[in-house]
Amino acid sequence: MMSDYSLTQNGMRILNGIKIAFKTLTLDVEELEKKN
Repeated sequence: MMSDYSLTQNGMRILNGIKIAFKTLTLDVEELEKKN
């Protein structure tokens, strides 16, 4: 049980990291498009 739980926690952390990185990338692209 403990290993499953920690795996889920790590998976959630990774997914959240990807979501945040994706949002940051999208914002960066929008900023670049405004400048051009």
